Amino acid sequence: VQIMQGFGIRPIVLVRNLTDIVMSLVDFYDEGAVMNTFFGCDWSELRAEMKRDAIIDQVMPWYIGFYVSWQRAAAAKKLDCLFVRYEDMIADKVATLLRIADFLGLAKTAEACRAAIAKAEGDRTKTRFNRGVAGRGATMLTEDQQARLRRLTAPYPAIDFSPVGL
Repeated sequence: VQIMQGFGIRPIVLVRNLTDIVMSLVDFYDEGAVMNTFFGCDWSELRAEMKRDAIIDQVMPWYIGFYVSWQRAAAAKKLDCLFVRYEDMIADKVATLLRIADFLGLAKTAEACRAAIAKAEGDRTKTRFNRGVAGRGATMLTEDQQARLRRLTAPYPAIDFSPVGL
């Protein structure tokens, strides 16, 4: 925060529905990224439900802490942050980029945003784009898994988790 304050950086904070993050990480790890984690070679031996449990128990506390830290920095007016919901971005990429450009004081047209999107999406292997499906976590996580995810937010009663689906 202090470095950003010192350099006048106004961050764009991309957030996503937490249940969808769980599913996206399972996919990402199944595609091979698990080798960069502590799950390593054990991952492929886990049942689907156990993979989701492992993500909820071991990884999601970090995501919740990430979200809480940005919310607190913004609420305390330490930084001027723009929160962008992943679900809004995939629903209307051009409008989202225009909103970001406006926040940053950049004069961009819808056509310029469309061109930038087309260029970025030209080779999905370079972006490591996963599936990008919104709402999948709510249908694929069990009620118990969703409850455990909600319980991870209990230490933060002043934080609004509705933008990330809880």
